[in-house]
Amino acid sequence: MKKDRNIENEIVQLAALIGTGLMTNGAETYRVEDSMQSIMESYDDILTNPQVFGITHYITISAQNRSGDTIVVTENVRGVITNFNRVDLLNNLTRRICREKPDPALALADAKAILAFPRYSQLINTGGVALTGFSFTLLSGSTLIPAIWAAVVSALLTFMVSPLRRLGSNRIFINIIRGALVYAMISPVLFTQYSSQVHLMTAGAFMYLFPGIILVNSIRDLIASDYLAGLIKLIETILAATALAIGSGIGSSIMNYIFRFTHTELPPLYSIDPMNPVSVMIAILGVFAFLIIFDVRKQALLVGGVGGGLSWLIYALINHYSDFNYTVAIFIATLFLATYSELMARVTKKPATVYLTAGLFPLVPGYEIYRTMNYFLTGQENSFINSLIKTLMITGTLALGIMLVSSIAKLFYNYKAAHRLKEQ
Repeated sequence: MKKDRNIENEIVQLAALIGTGLMTNGAETYRVEDSMQSIMESYDDILTNPQVFGITHYITISAQNRSGDTIVVTENVRGVITNFNRVDLLNNLTRRICREKPDPALALADAKAILAFPRYSQLINTGGVALTGFSFTLLSGSTLIPAIWAAVVSALLTFMVSPLRRLGSNRIFINIIRGALVYAMISPVLFTQYSSQVHLMTAGAFMYLFPGIILVNSIRDLIASDYLAGLIKLIETILAATALAIGSGIGSSIMNYIFRFTHTELPPLYSIDPMNPVSVMIAILGVFAFLIIFDVRKQALLVGGVGGGLSWLIYALINHYSDFNYTVAIFIATLFLATYSELMARVTKKPATVYLTAGLFPLVPGYEIYRTMNYFLTGQENSFINSLIKTLMITGTLALGIMLVSSIAKLFYNYKAAHRLKEQ
């Protein structure tokens, strides 16, 4: 390394770039902090006393150089998406930096190349979105024609809101527009024999937009005593779900005024019969679709799809053929999925969140969130409270199952690492 270069600043910038890259592309807060901390600790002959802090949309890093001066970098993270391919590549780069301690300038170039790596094409992404609408409408108990209709609406929605994104509209406004458009495109079903399934279709078309994963992660952060990150994500969840419900309510009011539709009741969620061999294939297809949307590549698509499909099957079988409370079924299914994700993460050398996040979608209370906000907007207080309690119970159960498995896995691998150090 040349002496006239500011090596200390390059290292801090490297850690900040990888941290913001991870957060921008959907990595957990703890992964962002651990990655930045590990990178700076790898160059402990150049930097001392590294400190990192990250919450949703914000990170700060500080360290002291060899002269005792403090270097501080703060970054606001905007435009968060979910791109697990980039998360995986940045995760691998972080491991290589910690192992090899390369020239920071070269590592910076590698990180920039990863962040510029293209996503799936618009056509493939739209196909994934359509598959989510199709498969999750079927999983909710609908028939084939409404599921196809929901798939078409989901696909069309990706094109209709693209101009708003390019113009820089905020997420709340976009979600309101999405809600209104979805209901407007689905409302013709009210003239058909499938009118009783209109809410299942609406929830299915919304599925890739529902903040169910953010809600689960907020509960995870709160359980782990990371209250600030948890509360921020919880607020995001409420705002996103409310915006979708408001948009749907606006669309419903307009269509009701024009065509004099009567208000349709929100049916409870009855999943497809798990004894039907096709059911698990539909669940696998739904998880596979989310993996496409999350830009997961190669064999991880199959591994993640199978894990999510099997976890849904476990939930559906227990819930359908036993006297247990539905939270028990969700807890057991979550334990399986979290364990499967941890094991497959080691086998395929990818973060467990790649398999866990998409696999959770058949279990997260997307339809229940939709019902909760709909009851709130229509002033049905008792139904709103009951649905809200059910939503919180489901998300809390999901978070508890994930936390239990991840904590045990972390203790196990920490023990193995400490044992290896003793042997050395």
